[in-house]
Amino acid sequence: MYKPTDRDRMFAKWLAGLAADDDRATLAALRKGLGRGPEAIPYMLGKLPPWLIRDMQPWEEEPFCLVASLFALHPKTWTDEGGSKGASNLGASLALLAADERRRTGTVPPSLETRLEGILMCHPDDLPQHLRHIIGLLRSRDIPVDWAQLICDIRHWAQEGRPQQREWARAFWASASE
Repeated sequence: MYKPTDRDRMFAKWLAGLAADDDRATLAALRKGLGRGPEAIPYMLGKLPPWLIRDMQPWEEEPFCLVASLFALHPKTWTDEGGSKGASNLGASLALLAADERRRTGTVPPSLETRLEGILMCHPDDLPQHLRHIIGLLRSRDIPVDWAQLICDIRHWAQEGRPQQREWARAFWASASE
């Protein structure tokens, strides 16, 4: 599995700082990027910290902008104590959601697994829409997201062998029976 870079972690920390400072104006501006795709990138770049965009390559713009808008929708950050046996990717967040559902209702709704399967099989162009729906689900139960790992995963989504998707699947289904 690919690990987040120092810059990914610094950006996630910057995002968490917006939430900690209750910077509603910036979070609202970042949410405007939701569902707008690549055409929103020029707008979004103006909302990101200068230290990030100064050395950003064009192929890095979309992952950072997408994660910024998703974070603004659900500013809940993964902490070390949240965990699914060390995994903190989106599959692990969905496993926490499944565990919450199991506690509340005694079962995991098949629609949750269907959503996971859908995102695992999706084309990179469809990833933002799938992520928006999944982040909305996680928001509904206040389930955290590892934003630095998500940036990394998006950046590597189209890798041959689909290593990021495999990691999400492992993180989810390894704890699904617990």
